[in-house]
Amino acid sequence: EAFDMFQVLYTGAIRHLRIEHTWYIDANMHRGNIQRRIFNNLQAFWPGMQTLVGDLEAATKTINAFLQVWNEFGFTPEDFSIDKWQPLSG
Repeated sequence: EAFDMFQVLYTGAIRHLRIEHTWYIDANMHRGNIQRRIFNNLQAFWPGMQTLVGDLEAATKTINAFLQVWNEFGFTPEDFSIDKWQPLSG
């Protein structure tokens, strides 16, 4: 039952939160509008979750995007602007 519920939520996340087939953005859970177009280092679990549910192609794209940030800056910033391609200070 929990996995069935997760599948519905995962499908929604892919449909509404994924941009450029790689990144996942923050959205308002009540209105659905975009909150921030950023990568947050707390998202680092997501490729592992994608692997566990068998979405290996998406997991590969996601982890490679995160690795691209790591390779360029030497770390994954707490908040990273996807559009400006720079760490955000906060």
